[in-house]
Amino acid sequence: MKKIIISILSLLISFTFHSYWFPSNSNPQRNISSITNNTFDCYENIFLLLTNSSPSITKEIDRLKNRISKHQLERLDASSVLNNTDIFKAFVRDPNELITDPEYLLNYIHVIESSTLNHFIPWLLEKSNLDFADLIINQQEYLIKNGVMGFYFGEKNDQILTGSFRPSNLDRVMYSIERSELSDFPTKQTYVQIDNIPKEISPWFRKGIMKTEEHLFRYQYPDPSFIEAYIEQMELLMKSIRDDLQTIISKGSITLQEKEQILTNLAKYYQLGMCAHVFERINNSLFMSHVNTILHVINLKSISHGNLDFVALTRDTDNFVEYFLNYIKIKNHN
Repeated sequence: MKKIIISILSLLISFTFHSYWFPSNSNPQRNISSITNNTFDCYENIFLLLTNSSPSITKEIDRLKNRISKHQLERLDASSVLNNTDIFKAFVRDPNELITDPEYLLNYIHVIESSTLNHFIPWLLEKSNLDFADLIINQQEYLIKNGVMGFYFGEKNDQILTGSFRPSNLDRVMYSIERSELSDFPTKQTYVQIDNIPKEISPWFRKGIMKTEEHLFRYQYPDPSFIEAYIEQMELLMKSIRDDLQTIISKGSITLQEKEQILTNLAKYYQLGMCAHVFERINNSLFMSHVNTILHVINLKSISHGNLDFVALTRDTDNFVEYFLNYIKIKNHN
């Protein structure tokens, strides 16, 4: 009898995931409010079982402290640690790729975790006096000073600027078209439509026009003078997430509507950071660390970077939000 009950519960959980996370008629404009109250009443308890408990920043602090306590021991045998654990999966583009530099990757993980605990978490708890711009500048500087290299567009520069936003324009930046996951890539200059960002300061992209560039697309980031406009929107979104988390944690529970609202704002936040290319180096690593911290707090699995950054560069806000939500849902279903 016990086995039968477990089987029935498993079927209900599976059906719930596929009905909610993978709707049959997906719509880019789909809003959580369009789902009927009856649907939520029917499935909410089962869904919440999958996340075990209510959101908690305290649990994330404890998890990070436990991880950081292992740093010195892990450094003694980086290859073995990474080969026998899944700790690296939230810090790479593709967890299935061969780890070619375990010492660097392990240090990268440790630096991100330390920065999250010492910088981002206090800001979430409103125990930091830093405003948002100073927070991310301090984090970016900390990552670089502690060995996180990142990628630089332009000439080789070992003395990469820290402590400020990108000071110069990025001309003729080219990426592989397949990274964007767009089947029909535009050949004409196409602006990314981002919520609350005017067209005149929006990035644009198009397929490479030279024969040797047909497999690439050109991306034109906004002028550095417009970065602060992006930062203002990012700050509003992350403060909204912070306020929502505090409300949810105070009451001790989270609804599906509240969870999707947080994830929607998180998607918009991440896209703004990618499209602005705020710093010369260390953008994706920094903002993905924020994404994964929020996911942990609301009891979801952290996610690998995948192609999220490239997709963010080429989708309008609504389309990227849908992609982002589905990406998270798939990773948490596995």
